Amino acid sequence: MKKLTTSIIGALSLSLFLSVGVPALSNVVEADESVNSVNSILLSEEESEKIASELIENSDLEINDEALENDFDLEGAVADIPSINEMTTEEKELFDSIVNEQLQIMGVDDTELEEVYKDNLEGFFDENSETYQDIQASQAKIDEDLSDLEETHLSVLDKTANFITGDKKVQAFRLMSTRWAGTIINTALSLAVGGGVGAIASYIRSKGKKEAARLFSRTVKSRLIAWGAPKLAYTAGVAVTVALNYSDIGGMIAKQIDKRDKKKNNGYIDI
Repeated sequence: MKKLTTSIIGALSLSLFLSVGVPALSNVVEADESVNSVNSILLSEEESEKIASELIENSDLEINDEALENDFDLEGAVADIPSINEMTTEEKELFDSIVNEQLQIMGVDDTELEEVYKDNLEGFFDENSETYQDIQASQAKIDEDLSDLEETHLSVLDKTANFITGDKKVQAFRLMSTRWAGTIINTALSLAVGGGVGAIASYIRSKGKKEAARLFSRTVKSRLIAWGAPKLAYTAGVAVTVALNYSDIGGMIAKQIDKRDKKKNNGYIDI
């Protein structure tokens, strides 16, 4: 059975809930325990990093031999990722495996949010989709889909009850823009080297951190520009250098960019 994933719709919902006669709760947990931030998801960053580390240790998605060759062009490989409608059967199977890994790292696998993120991740890599390789359009589509999900599955009272009782699975209305950007980066890099996060780790080991940082920085910069976020490209170098020390490379790149954008550390990348 899928776990029920909840979210809140703000102070208006809380007022409505209280107005129908809910008794005061004396032991409501601190706000930072019940709602992480407007960017909160099922797993914390630490939990996602742990999952990524476990996937690196146990994943059977091995790096493509071509990626280990001296003349392998990472930037070109990412740019040339085929649209999913043009992928071979083998490429599509790899893509699906990588998507499943990313759903686990985000913590949305086996939840009501799984299909939302799976569909939107597929859409980002599908040339027939209106969100194809467009980060801003993709985030807007996720917000729209999550809003529809709220209205379909959750009543106002259900959402507000979970908020005031401190359910750690409460979701703020807008979800994980930095996580979403990180997921897209992870997926693109994984496809380019022919495997999941384990393949990315193998690629870094094979190149050494200094060379990997140079190649990743160049690749992430060019992709941010291509994906409609040119203003973020200048931060990619430092972000990548820090991120190479983590298992969830894409997630940490996005987080480091967030630390350096206009509204720092708010869980969203200002595009």
